[in-house]
Amino acid sequence: MFNRKKKSCNFSEIPVNQEFYTKRHPDVSDADSIRLVKQTKTTASSFEWSEHEIHPEQPCWYYTYD
Repeated sequence: MFNRKKKSCNFSEIPVNQEFYTKRHPDVSDADSIRLVKQTKTTASSFEWSEHEIHPEQPCWYYTYD
């Protein structure tokens, strides 16, 4: 069985091609978040969201599996 671990970090710390999550608005719960894939050092996109530049200090999280 795999163990899922949540890694909280800033956008700048997310590896390129990593799927990650970020809040839509800073004052809401994690339940209102969007899922993106980091495309380059400064951009991310998803099926629903075109490629956008993301601030390096934007709080994000992603999951790893053991």
